[in-house]
Amino acid sequence: MSVISFSVDERTKNELEQLSKEEHRTKSDIFRDMYKTYTFNRTLTKIQKIGKEKFLALGIESIDEAEAFLG
Repeated sequence: MSVISFSVDERTKNELEQLSKEEHRTKSDIFRDMYKTYTFNRTLTKIQKIGKEKFLALGIESIDEAEAFLG
């Protein structure tokens, strides 16, 4: 594994250290989970944007229409 470093404000540092103690996990483990969640959400947002564009191109403008289309 590689080591990286970054700066955070004092409050974030304290909260991360407290979370680490409460969950009995390293700060690195918590950061890895945060990163996975961030990248998942970013990918999901991209998929939602593409889906919306595709639905609009098909003339589907509401959730009800989308659900009916998808069956």
